Amino acid sequence: QAADTFLDAVGTCDCDIVCAWLAHIDLETHACLVVLASALLSRTLAAFASYCELDEVRTRQGSAYVDVILAFARQCPFRLVREDGNRETFLRTFLDLFQFEFETEVSKQPLDPDKMRSIIRLLGHFFNQRKTSTNSVKAVGQALNDLVGPQRGEEFRLECEVEVDCACELLYLISPRLQERLDGITILSHVRNRLKDLRPNHPYFRVLDVGTPCGGQANLEKKK
Repeated sequence: QAADTFLDAVGTCDCDIVCAWLAHIDLETHACLVVLASALLSRTLAAFASYCELDEVRTRQGSAYVDVILAFARQCPFRLVREDGNRETFLRTFLDLFQFEFETEVSKQPLDPDKMRSIIRLLGHFFNQRKTSTNSVKAVGQALNDLVGPQRGEEFRLECEVEVDCACELLYLISPRLQERLDGITILSHVRNRLKDLRPNHPYFRVLDVGTPCGGQANLEKKK
């Protein structure tokens, strides 16, 4: 209840103020970490469910939650010892819950398009607001593979519109950052070829150019 009260202020109060309020919550057990991380995950996914690239208010709301998550992780880097002896941080708890949410949704047939898109938007914003690393690049590469990889089989290409839409939206969000790294460029190339094989006439291919950052004129074309 305390977490929900404090999280109501996200987007209207300064990020550091919200984090200071959250720091007063008793987080001395792993269960408490899970409750707080779950509350933040639910709130963030709900914000991104109504996300619209051209609506600055909605965009700021989703991004504000990501700001709070990362700021709280930096300001409260505590480590709890779980019953199994492993050490747990707030960020690790949040990422584990987020990964479980993604894996649960991507395994559903058919996908819930609204839920999957909100997950993809959170993943894209989270990736862009953290320092790019080998592990983070591998994580988004695995997510893209889970969405549209060849392991989905031949029957997949008959009804893959939602998966292709989500993969294209994720690429649109993270392509500029991926292109800063060789492993990122490799992922972009493989995924783009796979998407063109599945849906060669998808409109996102106008802006997903592996050799050119998705900005400037590309952004203008997408908005049009």
